[in-house]
Parts: sequence; C-alpha cells; structure tokens
Amino acid sequence: MEFDDIGGRCERRSCHVHDYLIYKCDSCGRFFCHEHRTYESHECKVGLHMRTKQQTVECPFCSRPFVVKRPEDVDRIVSQHIDKGCPKKKKGVQEVLLF
Repeated sequence: MEFDDIGGRCERRSCHVHDYLIYKCDSCGRFFCHEHRTYESHECKVGLHMRTKQQTVECPFCSRPFVVKRPEDVDRIVSQHIDKGCPKKKKGVQEVLLF
C-alpha cells in the first residue's frame, strides 16, 4: 500500500489491523489500534495489576495530578506539594482537608 509506513499494526493477536493513529501501552510497551488501546481490551496484565496498586489524586489548588502508590498516604503527598510551593496556593490558607 501507499501509506504502510504511517502508523502501525495492532499487536492484539486477534486484530492486527493497520491503524494510522497507533497507541503505545504505557505498561507493556506494545502498540494497539484505537479499539484495543485500554488495559482491559488488550488484556494487559501489567497495566491491570498497576491500576489496583495506585490511585490518582489532584492538588485542590493547581489541579496537578499525583499518582499515589498504595499504601502511601494521599494527604501527606498532596500536603508536601502544597508546602513546597504549589504555584497556585492561596495566601492565608493554613490547612487543606482532603476527603
């Protein structure tokens, strides 16, 4: 074909479709089409395992996302960010309560 060098083939065993916008899994490093880009759809054991071992939270001031691996304390991680100079920390706020 004329455009075979653009994009790539889905590495899902049952698919192998050529896709011009190919996705690389951030856990297993393999490439997938739009339909198989999620951990569940390509049965990524590494990604599914990591998802249960971590959670994502946001700073209440600047909305910066943090990946917190369990059993780390979410409040401690966000508080450290705020104390060390969150760029949008409101002046005069002494305490942030996270639920």
